Amino acid sequence: MLYKEFIPHPSLQQHIKCYWVFENSYGSNHFERMIPDGNIDFVFHYGQRPSLIINGKEIHKPADFLGGHLINAALLKFSGDLKMFGIKFYPWSSAVLYKMPAHELNNRRVPLEDIAGHWVKDYYSLLHNELSAGNYKTAIRYLERELQGWLQNQVPNGTLKYCLEEIIQSGGDISVDVISHRLGFSARYIQKIFKEKKGMPFQYYCRLFRLQKALKDIKTIPADTLTGIAHATGYYDQSHFIKDFTALTGLSPKKFIQEEHLYITRNIESQG
Repeated sequence: MLYKEFIPHPSLQQHIKCYWVFENSYGSNHFERMIPDGNIDFVFHYGQRPSLIINGKEIHKPADFLGGHLINAALLKFSGDLKMFGIKFYPWSSAVLYKMPAHELNNRRVPLEDIAGHWVKDYYSLLHNELSAGNYKTAIRYLERELQGWLQNQVPNGTLKYCLEEIIQSGGDISVDVISHRLGFSARYIQKIFKEKKGMPFQYYCRLFRLQKALKDIKTIPADTLTGIAHATGYYDQSHFIKDFTALTGLSPKKFIQEEHLYITRNIESQG
């Protein structure tokens, strides 16, 4: 398995956390579990093009796409060589990237051309060739010529950015009422901003953030210490943690530990 991250140009760092490459070879009909994390990526496939199974329905991915927020756990279905190049954005950048209310893209994979413009189609063959040759930094230079013109003068939504920074700082253990009091805005207004710009309720994002914290530890800590993980991630007790974990991942913590999750491991590591 190959996984690499690359730092964006300083002019893009308010929106882009990193660029990433994930490559691995599999047998036929391989499945990888995908877990909602509340973040968005642009993704280019330059190997086999996988499909996504959500709620029992198979969605065939575009070769290059913007991934709307996963609201439910899903399965990535593919065979052969999986090769992906992605752009990982900060959670507040959805307000800049989406041309429509964010919730309309939930559980969807939209062609990048529909979001970023025709340059994506024009660059696809060039990027495909450079990525296939392992020239990742060259591909990034081509991309950044367009990204700088598109993103560097865009300002994140201030209310959304503040809320998300507070959620991150608190480890997801914060209420919309606390944020409302600090900002002097109504809780209804903050929920409206989250639905339009983030695509989900405030507290749902908090749940996803706590889940990502739990996933970082759950495979390295014995199962009998799940109570410790629950308390560390803001849950009142182990039973509430297990219920929420199962609802968001589709698996109990015990079954999750028994599965191999190369793609999830890659994604969790990139959150750190």
